[in-house]
Amino acid sequence: MRSRDAVILATHEAVANAIQHSGTADRVRVRADAKPDGLTIEITDDGVWKIPDDPPSQERGRGLSLIRSLVSDATIDTDAGGTTVRLHQLP
Repeated sequence: MRSRDAVILATHEAVANAIQHSGTADRVRVRADAKPDGLTIEITDDGVWKIPDDPPSQERGRGLSLIRSLVSDATIDTDAGGTTVRLHQLP
């Protein structure tokens, strides 16, 4: 898979997770920043983080693993104010 396609798929999955699992009707914000050291995409929601099932069920629960397999680095920051998923893809 081309790097560009991988970043698009990882972003799509993170946005879908925020919409589906955040528990809020508020906005999901996506911000991208391209620099010489790579591309960073932040997906932010105002919802409450739900701890993923471990192990994942047969039908669900593979989104974070998929995201992490597609980009150079993926981090999740969560607190009472919401969740931010940060994706970074090296050039």
